Amino acid sequence: KAYSPMVVRFFMMQAHYRSVLDFSSDALNAAEKGYQRLMNAIKVLNNVLHVEKNLNESHNTAINYKCSMCYAHMNDDFNTPRTLSVLFELVNYINQFSNLDSFGNLTTETFYRLKDTMNSFVVLVLGLKVEEAQDSEKLDGVVQLLISMRNQAKADKNYDLSDQIRDQLADLGVKLKDGKEGTTYSLD
Repeated sequence: KAYSPMVVRFFMMQAHYRSVLDFSSDALNAAEKGYQRLMNAIKVLNNVLHVEKNLNESHNTAINYKCSMCYAHMNDDFNTPRTLSVLFELVNYINQFSNLDSFGNLTTETFYRLKDTMNSFVVLVLGLKVEEAQDSEKLDGVVQLLISMRNQAKADKNYDLSDQIRDQLADLGVKLKDGKEGTTYSLD
C-alpha cells in the first residue's frame, strides 16, 4: 500500500531521532490512523466559534498545563514522541468538547492557547499539514478522455490538434507515451 508523505513523516516523528525506527505495514497503518485523527481534531478546532459559558476550571488548568508540556518536551532534546503524546491528549479534549459542544467550558484565553498550540506544533514545528484527498479516478477519467480525443484527432489526420493536446498536457505535468499497446500517461 502506498502512504502519503505526511503519514510517513508522522510515522517517523513517533520515534526519537536517536532511536531505531521499525518500518512495518502495521506500524504505517497505525500511523495513518493517528495522522488522520490529529488532522481531524485540528479541522474541528479551527472551525469552532468559541463563546464562554459554564467555565470549568479543571479543564482550563489541564489544557494550559498540557500546552506548556508541548514546549517542555520539544526543549528536551527535540522529543517529538512525547510531544505527540501530549498533542493526542489535547486531541482527546477536542473530541470530547466537540461531541458535547462544550468548548464554552474553556476561557477565551485557554481556547486560543489550545488552538495556537495545536496549529503551531502540528503545522509549524512538526511540519505536518492536511493533505486533501485527490480523486484519482476522476483525474484518470479526464486524462483518458483527452487521450481518446487526441487519438481521434490523429486518426482524422488533424496533427495540429493532436500535438496541441499532448503539449498542453505536458505543460500540466502529464506525460503521454505512445506505444504498441496504445497511449499511456504518467504524472510528473
